[in-house]
Amino acid sequence: NAILSLIQRHAVIAGTLTDEYFAQGSATDAVNLRFKTIIGAIRQFEVENRRLPGNLHELVARRYIAEKDTLDPWGSHIQFNSALKTLVSAGPDKKENTPDDLTMKMD
Repeated sequence: NAILSLIQRHAVIAGTLTDEYFAQGSATDAVNLRFKTIIGAIRQFEVENRRLPGNLHELVARRYIAEKDTLDPWGSHIQFNSALKTLVSAGPDKKENTPDDLTMKMD
């Protein structure tokens, strides 16, 4: 029980630090941090289910990631294209397929 309590406290601290960084860091850095968090959840899902998730909502529904972790700094949902293994933020204009979109491809 002591170990579980310690792990839970570290998870809360890590989540708080992540939220503070998200609020204070540059928007691009915040998106990249979210992308990396999502990619970690996708990889865990893939190992456990032997397939990629169809979308990020599946990761949220199955508790691999929190809903807030699928939002970019501008309040839009980050999109996952499983065929291209790519994450996309619509960027500050909140419109997809425009020059300010931010993307990250999984390795």
